[in-house]
Amino acid sequence: MAFLLLPSTHTLSNTEALLGKGLLLLAAVVWAFQIALLRRYPSGWTTLQLLPWQLLVATFGLSSLTVGFGDVSLLQGLDIQSLMVTTYVGIISTTFVFWGMLHIARTMPAISSTISFLGIPAVGLLSSVLLLSERLDFGLVAGFVMIAIAVFIQSKNSRS
Repeated sequence: MAFLLLPSTHTLSNTEALLGKGLLLLAAVVWAFQIALLRRYPSGWTTLQLLPWQLLVATFGLSSLTVGFGDVSLLQGLDIQSLMVTTYVGIISTTFVFWGMLHIARTMPAISSTISFLGIPAVGLLSSVLLLSERLDFGLVAGFVMIAIAVFIQSKNSRS
């Protein structure tokens, strides 16, 4: 987390960059809180029973952020087919990801599930470098190395 605010990776006077970094930190805190809540207060509901509520909360949350911070004029060019495809992909992909995440968080130890989920940004980083030829800076490399070390240590500990 400390590498998010390295002066070498961005200008500290850039308020948009600082807002983005702050939102990433907030997301990490909310994620950790969510895992702790799942462990402390296990739900009697199945993943499929929780799915509509997750979709509803996400829809209102993301829609509010889009209206508040996004360029809503971009939505004017969408036709009904684009909206139907987006809705379909959003619901299908959300269903599988939500089911998998909730199942893993419920069945694996908290530290194992958290470290396992760190693979997601690591794959995203590797994909952006390999497929989009994006440049790596020190903060990204250091974060990737720390994720790799954490996954390696956790995998060794879980085997013993």
